[in-house]
Amino acid sequence: MSVGHILQRTELVATVPETLAEQLVTPFSLRISTLPVPMPSAPIHLFWHSRVNQDEGNRWLREQVIDCSPTRRRRRAKRGRDRVVMLQYDRVVPRDQPAYAAFASSR
Repeated sequence: MSVGHILQRTELVATVPETLAEQLVTPFSLRISTLPVPMPSAPIHLFWHSRVNQDEGNRWLREQVIDCSPTRRRRRAKRGRDRVVMLQYDRVVPRDQPAYAAFASSR
């Protein structure tokens, strides 16, 4: 959720899964856009110590990471879910707002 706070106070954009973007649009006044270029994939490797190989918590965490993998995302995208989209703040912050002053001083 912190990405919503960041976008709300800056001119930055973020690339996030569409399901997350949909949850952030209303509370943070964000706008969803399609990416201007295709998103490249990157390999993801999981490593863990053999002593936690059978640990239930560690196994659960590995399954969560695998479920977020690009291959699984592509399968969901084919079904119309979890595309990667671009999020940005939907309103211009007035110059007299504290958020603008914090942004301008950080530049």
